[in-house]
Amino acid sequence: MSTHEKLLPWPFCGGEARMHPNNWLSCTLCNIFTDIHDTQSEALAHWNRRATPPAAVPDGWVLVPKEPTQEMTDCVAGYFDFQTNSAANAYRAMISAAPAAPTEASDE
Repeated sequence: MSTHEKLLPWPFCGGEARMHPNNWLSCTLCNIFTDIHDTQSEALAHWNRRATPPAAVPDGWVLVPKEPTQEMTDCVAGYFDFQTNSAANAYRAMISAAPAAPTEASDE
């Protein structure tokens, strides 16, 4: 392995990586390990691969759930008299009642 290549800590426990003969790596804390690779460079790339972060939300846009929550539908309930309230106002009310986007992966 060249000096400019750096092994990242394992993202789940923060443990350091250890390169083994036959080009496989393991975590010094939780003992997770990779498959055997043809080269040290391939093993390093496999270990250091991380999920792509989500795209940034453009200014003026927000992330909302695919289906409205109960709070969102309750919020818009008062806007069904469209003689005095516009659909745009109803939409803004639902957006303001939407929960924040999750910050961590969940099983839901």
